[in-house]
Amino acid sequence: MKTLVVLLLLMNVSQHASALEVYEGVESVLLLCKDTSVPLDPTLVWTRHDLSLPVVHQRNLAGDELRAQNQRYRRRTSMKTDSLRTGDFSLTLRNPITSDSGTYTCTITAFGNERTLAGVELQVKVSHQVFTMEVYEGAESALLPCHIPFVSGPTTGVWSRYDLNPPTVHQRQQEEDELTDQNQRYRDRTSMKTDTLQTGDFSLTLRKPHIFDSGNYTCTIRVRGEEPRLTDVQLQVKEPYTFPAEASVILAVLAIAAIVGLGVYLWKLFYREVQTWTNKLHTGGEGADCYLSEEVVDGEEDPLALWKLHEKHFPLMSHMAQKYEFCLEGMFDLLFLCVSVLMKLLFGLFLYIFIYLRCAKSHRTLNFTSEIFLWLLENIFWFSNLFVVWSSV
Repeated sequence: MKTLVVLLLLMNVSQHASALEVYEGVESVLLLCKDTSVPLDPTLVWTRHDLSLPVVHQRNLAGDELRAQNQRYRRRTSMKTDSLRTGDFSLTLRNPITSDSGTYTCTITAFGNERTLAGVELQVKVSHQVFTMEVYEGAESALLPCHIPFVSGPTTGVWSRYDLNPPTVHQRQQEEDELTDQNQRYRDRTSMKTDTLQTGDFSLTLRKPHIFDSGNYTCTIRVRGEEPRLTDVQLQVKEPYTFPAEASVILAVLAIAAIVGLGVYLWKLFYREVQTWTNKLHTGGEGADCYLSEEVVDGEEDPLALWKLHEKHFPLMSHMAQKYEFCLEGMFDLLFLCVSVLMKLLFGLFLYIFIYLRCAKSHRTLNFTSEIFLWLLENIFWFSNLFVVWSSV
């Protein structure tokens, strides 16, 4: 009676067919297979009947049974641990490659009776990758990327530039380089990793890139029985940037002008004040000899203590001392203003040079000599402020 119930359950299970497309390089793909009821003591098998060893994955109540598994799927398939209890028999296939394309059949067996639950038509497509790289001439090396997720058989990797004759830049056959047809301009300048077959990394290292190395590089990976994989890398080698001589000259002129202007300003301030108060002392009759004969006062705490004490007898010298205290404060204020103006000008100039460098890297045309004068005109207000401060002394 129990056997009859199992047979009826298997007969009432509907079959499902689906199509699935993925690109090579994805981490995994899920092949769906579900059933609403699970018979007693079942065995679930995923198969591909176009292979000589058709078993992709097998599971029974004891767990995975992979002794008859096709070796191309070794360590790449898995099912949920509770699949025979929940009825979710979906298969996870990791790192799918083009040779995995085919029809996968999900079959359940119980008490010698077999029933197909689902069929999945899987198509793994090759993705054509395109990269753009920029390096400067004189760099130690440039790494041109090219990868495949899984190497399933005898493999040949070739890097080519089809605008050259011969076009071969580098070739790797199995685990050895084959450089018989290599273009001589790349002689002793290219290399690939020695473990390419284990890692699937066919990236090319190009040492000492030159301007004439700019161009489109194609990486072609051929695995026996599979569609070739293509990766295009557009390499642009730029000339190393040199700082414009005009910028160095202008920076030097501005620095010298700032130093000279500040020195002239301080000298004029000091000289004019000394002359003014010397004339007043001579005119007012106050002599330094009389001042020196007066009582000494400690001025560490208050520098103006002496002049406060003798303000009545030496009004001009007392006033001159107080004047110089305020003059020094004003001098530092004006000095701060001058430095602020100069810093603004220098910051603006450095900002302009930074923009010039960015334009040069992005291949935008920019005439430094003409543009720097435009920048000076835009900052004429700050130059006028500096001139007013300088001339007002």
